[in-house]
Amino acid sequence: MYTMRTQRERLWIKYDIEKIGVREFRSELPKYIYGETPVEVLRHGHTVGFYFPVKQGSKSADIAALQAVAA
Repeated sequence: MYTMRTQRERLWIKYDIEKIGVREFRSELPKYIYGETPVEVLRHGHTVGFYFPVKQGSKSADIAALQAVAA
């Protein structure tokens, strides 16, 4: 589990991250793109990157949510 904190928002987010190799990430890319699980990509046991899927929603819903937070 990784915990990330952004400086501006001071927001803590906890992720259960699946660890996979580069080869598996490439071969199973559609699974990870359409999935909801964050992935840590490893090469020879060392982290080379992270993939955090973004939920697709309507733009109007996103704008309404941002306006509600700003109010």
